Amino acid sequence: MKRLLAVDLGGTHIRFRLLTDEREQPVPVQVIESDGARSFEDALDQWRAQTGIHGELDAIGIAAAGPVTGGRAEVTNLDWVLDACAIERDCNVRRCLLVNDVAAIAWALPSLGREDLRTIAAGSPTEGSPDGGTPDDDAARAVLAPGTGLGVSGLVPVASGGFAGIEGEGGHRTLAAHDAREWAIVTTLAERFGHASAERALSGPGIEATWKAIAAIDGKRCERDKTAAEIAADAFAGRDPIAQETIAVFTGFLGSVAGDLALTLGARAGVFIAGGIVPGWGERFDARRFLERFRAKGRFHSWLSAIPVHVVTRPHPGLVGVEHLLEHQMARRS
Repeated sequence: MKRLLAVDLGGTHIRFRLLTDEREQPVPVQVIESDGARSFEDALDQWRAQTGIHGELDAIGIAAAGPVTGGRAEVTNLDWVLDACAIERDCNVRRCLLVNDVAAIAWALPSLGREDLRTIAAGSPTEGSPDGGTPDDDAARAVLAPGTGLGVSGLVPVASGGFAGIEGEGGHRTLAAHDAREWAIVTTLAERFGHASAERALSGPGIEATWKAIAAIDGKRCERDKTAAEIAADAFAGRDPIAQETIAVFTGFLGSVAGDLALTLGARAGVFIAGGIVPGWGERFDARRFLERFRAKGRFHSWLSAIPVHVVTRPHPGLVGVEHLLEHQMARRS
């Protein structure tokens, strides 16, 4: 019986799902806390102990939250280095595939249906505008995934047919300000971290850092630090003006970065927002503010207005993408 193990390895959680030839029932996902494991090998041992599954695996695919190069992956927020050859040797697996975690989400996109997405813009070019674009399902797709960090990826068409996935680190691009208030926030973040990347604002830790930056700019002392979840809850409940501005700033920055990515990739097939933050906010996400900033690109306002924008609501889309890549790879080898 074929046994393939898909793993989504993030800075907070490690998710496992075993695929076999017998897939009549939904396959359960097992979750291990990332900070409760010393290494990937330790996490795999915990999964085996949790499930009682031992013995050789045909293949394992790991969506890692960090850059992947030459069969090695650096997990940014865990300070782990994964080596495919070492995992094959030490974990009793015939084949190990490493892919960036947000690239795995991009590879899941062709498998997602309408029920897996919440559409916040269907894509409608401004009538009568000479620069208005049109949605194009055969064009590139862009993915942004704010969570523990900010992941950026996409699928781009290739001349031979099909798509190629992008494995980059676009979340570490320099954060750009839209107005004087945002410039003060960016400057404060740069002074604290040495470089104000998009991830410094567009992530869970980024929400916390932005909240502190706004308080410092306004000369307000906070009795204690707040988590990103607490800041969002206070903002949506109207309990904390600094929290409300923090979430508004996050949304505006996200729209600007998403618009830049759509222009860079030519992502006329759509922009997809994934990760652990925005999907969890549901209808509380300020789609209007996001879209205003997404389209605020001067002469290309109408071009961007034609692009659909979706929030990915499918649970564990990274696992879906890894499973796609594993099965495609195994089919080529058979």
